[in-house]
Amino acid sequence: ASWARQTYAYNISEQQNTTDTFTDLLSNWNIMDNNTGDNILSVRYKENVSFIDSLKLSINKSTTKPYSSGYIVSKNKYGYGYYECTMKYAGADGINNACWLTSDNYNYTFPNGTIIERNDEIDINEGKYNKKISIALHRWYPKTGRVWGHDGTYSYTESRNTDFTTNYNTFGFYYSPSILQWYVNGILVKSLSNSEAKYNIPEGSS
Repeated sequence: ASWARQTYAYNISEQQNTTDTFTDLLSNWNIMDNNTGDNILSVRYKENVSFIDSLKLSINKSTTKPYSSGYIVSKNKYGYGYYECTMKYAGADGINNACWLTSDNYNYTFPNGTIIERNDEIDINEGKYNKKISIALHRWYPKTGRVWGHDGTYSYTESRNTDFTTNYNTFGFYYSPSILQWYVNGILVKSLSNSEAKYNIPEGSS
């Protein structure tokens, strides 16, 4: 199982912060059920989401995919600011211990004038291996599928000396109109200017 102890969000424009320890899951989170995709080997079921001192996302066998897992989505929307997730990886290679920011769908105009619906995903961390972190920026085009390596898409993986399955660790992300920064336990691990990343998504949509 993957475990998460708390999340933290600070909204720059409203100068408000929110800490959530998952004790009231149904009030603050949507628990996804029968959620999957063509490119993943698991299906997410609500019965795999529970709270026992911390948020627990269980991994089990499934009849429709090799595995089943858990997935929750915040009911609150934020914008530019600072985000953290304190979690402990599941002790199995390949399990995606993840914390994301995603936008609502919005219309984007390309330089040639083409308008297309899309949404954005910022991976604060996708920890698939015990001693690795993985950060990324993705753009999704719901009517056409995912476009990789285009229009600001970015990924970075780093091996660490820390075994993230043994203790809770805090993965942070600072997001502003000018810069994007990723942190592990308060230490900066990657920084991108927003002119590089081109991730000025609509305020309040993530």
